[in-house]
Amino acid sequence: MATKAERLNRQVNDEFREQLAAKFAERFDGIEVESQFNILSMRLVTERKDGEAFTPEQAAWIAAFEAGYSAAWSVGLAAVS
Repeated sequence: MATKAERLNRQVNDEFREQLAAKFAERFDGIEVESQFNILSMRLVTERKDGEAFTPEQAAWIAAFEAGYSAAWSVGLAAVS
């Protein structure tokens, strides 16, 4: 059975990935992205599904969204510790 911290981590990961994909597609004309949590870097890593590189504007948008993810993850884990 998963611990409270593990359940919270899974929920934060799932919600942010889903919201990032939806908001990115809405903001950038339907471009699809996929995000995964990278355990080595301890951050969310996002790539375009079409394999193209992000434009500077898209990269900045992703970075801001991922900063929110990192903050939520840190706050959530601190709350259950």
